Amino acid sequence: MAKPWVLLDVDGVILNWDQAVHTYIMRHCDSVTVTGLKDAHAYDLGARYGISTEQAHQLVWDFHHHASFAELECMPGSADAVHALAQTHRLAAITACGDAAVTRSLRHQNLRSLFGNCFQAIHCTQTFAQKNQYLEQYPPSAWVEDHFLNAVRGLKYGHQCFLVNAAHNSEQHHSDITRVSSLAEAAQIILGSHNHVPAA
Repeated sequence: MAKPWVLLDVDGVILNWDQAVHTYIMRHCDSVTVTGLKDAHAYDLGARYGISTEQAHQLVWDFHHHASFAELECMPGSADAVHALAQTHRLAAITACGDAAVTRSLRHQNLRSLFGNCFQAIHCTQTFAQKNQYLEQYPPSAWVEDHFLNAVRGLKYGHQCFLVNAAHNSEQHHSDITRVSSLAEAAQIILGSHNHVPAA
């Protein structure tokens, strides 16, 4: 019998994108470095750094094409959670990081360097795009995400949806979505209490 699937968002669930993009911006973007953070909890980089939407999108595009995009660190507890889930499940990463060849390569490189062959599939869609095209490919599965609307979209395909707490989703709620503090907490629920995953 084939192992069940677990579907995982990457940025903000497995990897610490916020920390990495902030480091990139402070090192490479003089115009933003001068102004610094405006709203550290904003999901949109424009609001976060007090720049235009066009500037923010360009910064994300530049970062996702830069070598440092392959060097993101794990979110607290996510490494143990991924390895624990991989023992009993097949894992698919679904990430809206961009679908350019260089971006896909950097994302694959980052995940492989941290997790080896834990992932049976890594799907990269356009930056900021919906993930329906990949969510619909899988039978009802656990789906862990930090973006509220993407979590809600998983319900359409019968997935068991978990929303990782973040400042940008703190006021968004859905009765059919389970809030968790981290991927580690989601993994504990998915695996059951008899399988211990260290807390984040």
